[in-house]
Amino acid sequence: LTPSLASPYLSSPLHLYLDVRTPLEHSGSRIPTSVNVPAFESSPTGYVPVETFLNDVVDGVGPPGTVSLIVVCKVGMRSAAACRMLEKEGWTVENLEGGIDVWRGEGYPIEGDDMF
Repeated sequence: LTPSLASPYLSSPLHLYLDVRTPLEHSGSRIPTSVNVPAFESSPTGYVPVETFLNDVVDGVGPPGTVSLIVVCKVGMRSAAACRMLEKEGWTVENLEGGIDVWRGEGYPIEGDDMF
């Protein structure tokens, strides 16, 4: 889902922006109203899945079917992987193409000013 197609959902009660970046990344800059549930965490060899991710989504958002998720990360790679995990569990999801970097670059609203 491109930022131009995703942006109207910022005010939709039927959609939620799920930011799957690390808490540090999310605290630096984020899409307004996004909920942070990390899907991956940093390790010496790169990013590894957070074992509790799916349960954390249910705890933070509710069960599948509650809302449709627009999944966000920095450039779209981690969010694409998170989408695959969520779809297997019955969630309706869209990956934000290009992540928050493209969202920011196209001038859509951002909270915070760090360039994570």
